[in-house]
Amino acid sequence: MQTLLAGGCRPLINILSDDVLRTFEQHVFTVLRDATDVENPLILLNCLAIMRILIEGGQKDVALSTSGGQCLAFPVPNTPSRHWSPDAMRSFFDGVKAHKAVQLIVLRVIWACKATAEAQSEAYNCVRLANYILAGINDNVKQDWCAKNPAIERKLHEKSLGRDMSAELRFQVR
Repeated sequence: MQTLLAGGCRPLINILSDDVLRTFEQHVFTVLRDATDVENPLILLNCLAIMRILIEGGQKDVALSTSGGQCLAFPVPNTPSRHWSPDAMRSFFDGVKAHKAVQLIVLRVIWACKATAEAQSEAYNCVRLANYILAGINDNVKQDWCAKNPAIERKLHEKSLGRDMSAELRFQVR
């Protein structure tokens, strides 16, 4: 789902109804809540990446190219009839849930840094998603998290220097 929304289906976000967006948001929150008990680190990161896409999707005009090279513009609905707001998701990027989101992301990257050779592809995707999500989190939140969590930050740094990591993964972590 994250791949579709990040790619060719992104323009569809702006034409979805409020009810569809609310339902989709609730499903993302349900998966996110249930993912904290699951061993698959990509589920959590995919949910956060989807949130970032939905937050940004509602903020930009979207243009689609036609086969003739013309662009069809789909402006962001800016009318009072638009009731859905990504504020609940935004709290993971610059609100009350942002510190916990950074914590979970960093822990997933630490896991990725010590992944076995068989799990390198999953580890690479984990770090790629983490970079994408962290780019959407407020800089002040990230700096504050680093100041409050020096031990975890140090562990991340140590793991990122691991000799067993592939060059591609090491490049993504740094």
